[in-house]
Amino acid sequence: MGLVSLLFSFNGRIKRSQYWLGTIGVNVVNWVVLFMTASANVMTAQVKDPAAQLSALASQSAIMIPLSLAVTWAALAIQVKRFHDRGQSGWWTLLPLAPIAFMIMNLFSAIGEGWPIERFVASLGMPFLAFMVICVGFFINLGCLPGTEGPNKYGDPPGSPRSPGADPFKSPRPSVPGMASPPSASLGSSLEAAMERAIAERARQPAAANKPARPAVATAAAAPASSGGFGRRPAR
Repeated sequence: MGLVSLLFSFNGRIKRSQYWLGTIGVNVVNWVVLFMTASANVMTAQVKDPAAQLSALASQSAIMIPLSLAVTWAALAIQVKRFHDRGQSGWWTLLPLAPIAFMIMNLFSAIGEGWPIERFVASLGMPFLAFMVICVGFFINLGCLPGTEGPNKYGDPPGSPRSPGADPFKSPRPSVPGMASPPSASLGSSLEAAMERAIAERARQPAAANKPARPAVATAAAAPASSGGFGRRPAR
């Protein structure tokens, strides 16, 4: 999976190492954006002209808002793909928004009804506790537990071949003598197949071909008897 798909796509699955690398990278970018925003706000506060301040704020918003949206989008995309790897719906990524929504509602209620500060702080206790429990659950579920083995309804396991019908968990078939090995076979498998073919061809040869040849009969023994005895001249 490429970097663009990792950060901006909601399809597919990612493993734990990809999740941690993507999360760390997104957090680093997020802290950089926050630092840039704080520095720009300090510089804007030093400007005395209201028109210049408004122009500076508009310029900052034109830069910071797209960056913040991109960081948020990337964080959600990473979590969704990790939920997919666990065999779970990506909609679980929106679960932390529930306690945050309660906090925002309490804030508006405190402003509208004029709550004292103690009551407003007390009203944030339960939503904040729920938010922390959800964060711990996300840490364990997404960052510590392994994904489902084999393909699930969200796709193939991360890093598996994309050929149709291929099972990444099956070992390659052994080579058969007389048949060409697949292109993915290793050099050792090819040599073993060649040796097996040579042994099979040797076994098919006739048994007589494997016997050693008899030595040739001496020429003197094959001479005709009429040639005479040893040391005697033949009769004319």
